[in-house]
Amino acid sequence: MTGHLSRRQAAADRSQQLIRDQRDAHAALAPRFSRGADGERQVATTLMTLTRPDSTGRQRWFMLIDRAWPGTRSANVDMILIGPPGVFVIDAKEWTSPPQIHAGVLCAGLDNRQSEIVKVKAMIRPAQHALARKLHIAADIVHPVLAFAGHSLHRNHQGVLLLGMPELRPTLTGELPARLNAADVGAVHEALAEVYPAYEPCNLPSDHVSAMAADNVARGLFDPQDLVEAVVAEATSRSMERWMTFLHPSQLAIVKRTYTGPARISGPAGTGKTVVGLWRAVEAAKSTTGPVLVTSLVRMVPRVQARLLQQLRPDLAHRIECVNIHKWAADFLAASKVKVSYDPGGAENEFSRAWLDLRAHFSALDPLPLYWRQEIDTVIKGRGLTNREQYRATARPGRRRRLTESDRDLVWRLYEQYQQRMLDRGILDSADLLLHALAQVRLTPPEPAYGAVIVDEVQDLSLTALRLVTELAPSGSNGLLLIGDCRQKIYPGGYRLSEAGLSIVGGRNEVLTVNYRNAPAILDAALDVIADQRFEDIDGAIVTGRPADLATRHGAGRVIRVAAQTSTDLQQRVIAMVRELTAGGGYGEVAVLCFHGKQAKDYASLLRRESIPVMDLDTYAGDPDDRVKVGTWHKAKGLEFAHVLLPDSADAVAHVRDQTDVEAAALARHALHVAMSRARETLWLGDIGRSQPTTVG
Repeated sequence: MTGHLSRRQAAADRSQQLIRDQRDAHAALAPRFSRGADGERQVATTLMTLTRPDSTGRQRWFMLIDRAWPGTRSANVDMILIGPPGVFVIDAKEWTSPPQIHAGVLCAGLDNRQSEIVKVKAMIRPAQHALARKLHIAADIVHPVLAFAGHSLHRNHQGVLLLGMPELRPTLTGELPARLNAADVGAVHEALAEVYPAYEPCNLPSDHVSAMAADNVARGLFDPQDLVEAVVAEATSRSMERWMTFLHPSQLAIVKRTYTGPARISGPAGTGKTVVGLWRAVEAAKSTTGPVLVTSLVRMVPRVQARLLQQLRPDLAHRIECVNIHKWAADFLAASKVKVSYDPGGAENEFSRAWLDLRAHFSALDPLPLYWRQEIDTVIKGRGLTNREQYRATARPGRRRRLTESDRDLVWRLYEQYQQRMLDRGILDSADLLLHALAQVRLTPPEPAYGAVIVDEVQDLSLTALRLVTELAPSGSNGLLLIGDCRQKIYPGGYRLSEAGLSIVGGRNEVLTVNYRNAPAILDAALDVIADQRFEDIDGAIVTGRPADLATRHGAGRVIRVAAQTSTDLQQRVIAMVRELTAGGGYGEVAVLCFHGKQAKDYASLLRRESIPVMDLDTYAGDPDDRVKVGTWHKAKGLEFAHVLLPDSADAVAHVRDQTDVEAAALARHALHVAMSRARETLWLGDIGRSQPTTVG
């Protein structure tokens, strides 16, 4: 443990040193930018963080700033960025009027600025000629870019990339395939440094640079975190879909790290676990020959992740298979020519009939069928039990109701009747589907074998599902990655990693402790819901609802609590809040989330009647869409929005607490915590007749 902590401290020290180095370089360049070139400063600050060495100490990106334009007397090139996708010759612009295209001509307002297109295309020619002559690199590796400070824009006009500040970094780093390896990048950098010499050589000695940096920090002009915060600020200005692929610079080392066996990434909501997983999927696709599997329990998350990966790395997305575990199982069995009839609806009917035969015997325990259906799904089938004796002896992690031996015998009787009814009809339920897939994988593994398997929301899987993904993952380094947070467990049941033959310790067990998503007031409100609870993690550890070491990003946000008089009043307040949040557009950044599916449908209909554009979360696939998202708390898991409205939130949890068992009530609170933590900037909580403060934060 001591060695692990010292390695983490060393990594943190290296990260801080990199930030200090960038700060010193930025300070040295400050006089150059201060001469009215604030736009150049913004562009350089946004891109400079790319030049940090990676976890192996290798520099993947280089930037040349303020270079002479060969063949001209005094003209300069603002920036040249060199990285895996190629070379970007960047001309920074700070126009008062927004850039736009009129009749095929670049304009600033009504002013014709087409000459800027001609100029920047001329700037790239020396680079193209030099790279072809010296390194035999094709001319199309060099891209002209106009970067517009203070504007949002993403367009290709006559071969020139026109990019605003929010679009600049993600476009240059994420939309083009990698064409240069590390050695090529270094060689191109050296060649272009000769072709485009320093326009104003900065011959300051290193001690002067450090002194200048210290002086600027003391005067409040620069802060050691300026560059990183600039990257975060740029990322938060993106659309929801682009923000959901944002990797904080401090997490790059985790993406690049080599794990010598199965690994795990955990941490509270908003700490970037899923984003790290997506980037590791990309790394796996680059470094392995087999396909990469990204899976989870729910249907929506993989569907959205597939689209995000398409945006992130379109050249690699086809090698990454994003699919929920049940669909994977059904597809695999079909491909293996194993005939099964997967019929969840029919299975539900057969359970209801079996329950009617035996419900009188359960009256002293729990007269409602849901708990017992879950017991069969998550304990008996979820753990792969095959006889009554196994069930009598098994542990039941996550199940809070204590069952005696006679109680378990009664449950087993219900299970047997239910199974016989399904057998008579020749159908399977979802738990059976996974059991059949696991048996088939052990008999004939899929071909080609997976190069890596990444599991998101692992805390919601059954033990059978965990065993299945473990069988699919390759042995050796970086084969299996489990991502999750026990505080966000919203489905019944549980297991321990050891029951699947997994031991994840030391450096293979990463815990993320910085929340990048939520404004502090929102995070605090979400944690309040579960602060008094203790959770058993999948490694057997006990964790608290409010982590002591959780840090938050800086950022304004608000929590609004509304006490309505009637249900109609509550609906009108929801409409009013949506209109307030979207007064300047941006419907796609708003979500209305409800506990029950029927309530979500009612609110979707209500908003449509008010001419507010609505998208049902069931149909959301990760594409940018300017409509209010409406769905359930459970369907929103894995997503995030700038603004989240939760009508009837406290009432829903109270109803579950009053009408069902303590386990269901706890899971409802977990689901509320998850729903609240989807919000970045605004969290709106509305209930009927509950006196609450209006705004916090």
